[in-house]
Amino acid sequence: MNGHIRPILSLGEKDIAAWRDLAERAVQPNPLFEPDCLLPAAGHLSNGSRMQLVVAEDEGVWHACFPVQAEPSWRALRRPLLMTKVRRMDYDATPLVDQRRASDAWRAVLHVLRAAADDRLPGLLVFNWLDDGPVAEALADAAGRLGLTRRVYHRWERPVVRTRSASEHSAHHSKKTIATIARKRRLLGRHLGAEVRFHDRSADPAAVEAVLQMEASGYKGRNGVAILTQVGEPEWFREMCERFRVAGRLHLHTLEAGDRVVAAQLFLRGGAGMFLCKLTFDEAMARYSPGIQLHFDTIEHLCRTTDAAWIDSCTYEDNQTLLWVYPDRRTVSSTVIATGNMADRLVLVGVTGARRVLRRRKVAAVSTSGSDLSAALPTQSSPVVVETTATR
Repeated sequence: MNGHIRPILSLGEKDIAAWRDLAERAVQPNPLFEPDCLLPAAGHLSNGSRMQLVVAEDEGVWHACFPVQAEPSWRALRRPLLMTKVRRMDYDATPLVDQRRASDAWRAVLHVLRAAADDRLPGLLVFNWLDDGPVAEALADAAGRLGLTRRVYHRWERPVVRTRSASEHSAHHSKKTIATIARKRRLLGRHLGAEVRFHDRSADPAAVEAVLQMEASGYKGRNGVAILTQVGEPEWFREMCERFRVAGRLHLHTLEAGDRVVAAQLFLRGGAGMFLCKLTFDEAMARYSPGIQLHFDTIEHLCRTTDAAWIDSCTYEDNQTLLWVYPDRRTVSSTVIATGNMADRLVLVGVTGARRVLRRRKVAAVSTSGSDLSAALPTQSSPVVVETTATR
């Protein structure tokens, strides 16, 4: 099996077909690393020419791949490195790997990265937002066999909903919480003079534009971080959504009162799961928690109408709102591998060692397990804690 590193923009039709085939066989799905996400990103984003794909291939069949781009530093690692995060906000970086050849594929990938580190590429590789599942286990095994230094820089838990019925999800929350959400819904409808309804607009191309406009009208637009404020991002987002919509893998839901959309949520289907890609809401209605209402409606809808085994919030660390709404957990980490020279290894060992010492000195601990949060149900007056998105 051979490994190679190529600019995404240089890939031909056969390469893209092999990439799609691998995505269907991947032991852990990740639609954000599929061609329908990364090809538009490379074509429209300002850093598109820097995006490369690391591939393990055997006689034209791909067995592993993930994107990388070179960066001058990352966090406390003040040294040139490769990042799997190639978009501005990217909350899942699990490589696509064929389970049947996972060990061989990882060895081929790490071999080519080690050779490239002696030539033209940095000798540190950061897997940010890597799921601690079979892909990470195979990576750790291959790195160990090759004698490469590997360290987990940081690890945390992300909220998800695993297989359960809609009634089981509601039962996870107190009756007081459910009643509070229902009361906010009635008040929202009274305020707008129309019944608040859930809509599945997955087949409506115009709904994507409504999501972009709503996000831009809020705090993200004012702060200059909304998709519509970034060069190339609107074109990337529209094309990506259209690709997944045509494939039947785009799930876009809205909460509406009359002709007014008060919240919108967009998921991408990957394998057996759903990945939350964008959530936005009408901030003028924040007191009624439309985003929270939509989370509950969407979870019920997906549990009832699809065969998805799990729903991943794809959110950032310590999003307390979604840790409360989504009752299950997925462990993710930032893992770094030194593929380069002794200096790269020493930097990695030194930085991660210092972080462990600092963590041991921390005394404070916070626990909210078992508490009834219904009385403090978020009002969305602070949008930063309720926004959850792979493109945030």
